[in-house]
Amino acid sequence: MVKYFLIIFLFISVFTLTTLTTGIIYDKNNNKQTVTSSTVINREPQTKPLYRISVWDGKIAIFRYNSELPYKVYDTFINSLPESDAIKIISGINVNTSSELIKIIEDYTSWK
Repeated sequence: MVKYFLIIFLFISVFTLTTLTTGIIYDKNNNKQTVTSSTVINREPQTKPLYRISVWDGKIAIFRYNSELPYKVYDTFINSLPESDAIKIISGINVNTSSELIKIIEDYTSWK
């Protein structure tokens, strides 16, 4: 009987210690999980970006998200941009709104 008591006590102790050291707080009202290191994990579904800015035939192009063919291709060649900008565009820039798309395209296509 004492053996079972010790096993149960040990189990409860380990469970309590694990729970206390993780420092996770769950807020049911906001549907968020907060970790003590100030990290917030949002459990709400992520919206997919509307567009992706990338390269087509060496030029800057806009793609509708998850489309293989460009929506619009600009006359700005990728090799005319600074290397850091070219790398960003080659990797693909996801864009969430039309106004954000216009701003980014203006920044890259007016640079010559």
